[in-house]
Amino acid sequence: MPRSGSTLIFNALRLLLSANPDCDLQSGWVRSARSMPRANCYLIKTHGMNAIDAWRASNIVYSYRDPRVALVSLCRKFGAEPSIDHIRGWMHSFEFAERRSDVLVRYETMRDDLPATVERLAKLLDVNTDLDKVVDDLIGTRGTSSAVDSVTLLHGEHKSGTQDHEWRTVLPSELNAQVADEFGPWLERHGYALQ
Repeated sequence: MPRSGSTLIFNALRLLLSANPDCDLQSGWVRSARSMPRANCYLIKTHGMNAIDAWRASNIVYSYRDPRVALVSLCRKFGAEPSIDHIRGWMHSFEFAERRSDVLVRYETMRDDLPATVERLAKLLDVNTDLDKVVDDLIGTRGTSSAVDSVTLLHGEHKSGTQDHEWRTVLPSELNAQVADEFGPWLERHGYALQ
């Protein structure tokens, strides 16, 4: 899901895979995957899920958060208009990811305990490395310009600073009601308030 810490997870996976001497790693966005040099290990970042990508992947890690908070972050960062269509698309991808992912990462859990998330990812990859150093490297990783860094996929001001409660005041009340109506059971199942 966009704006759910997926770039942080991408970089955690990148650092963990780089610690494996047997891994000749190539990494980047899905749109650049076809032009990557041959390697024995690929890390591909995407926000969408589909059967072909899932079939090809050895492991799938998917991050998510309250979709209303993700929408506020998207609007703030990229100037998008708030729309239920964004959330519908993300929820469709989440349904697929829930069935196919090896690890689902809840944004709030990762935010509150990054070392435990890195440890979970290291176990998935069966990587034995200094996890404290990986966490320290992640905390120190920042976008430095408006251009997207080809290694970290970060860009200046990558984080939007969106707070968990902001959807209540930033998104139109009609949209919040529509989200609660369409996705109320999902929100409750994942620990997110309806109102």
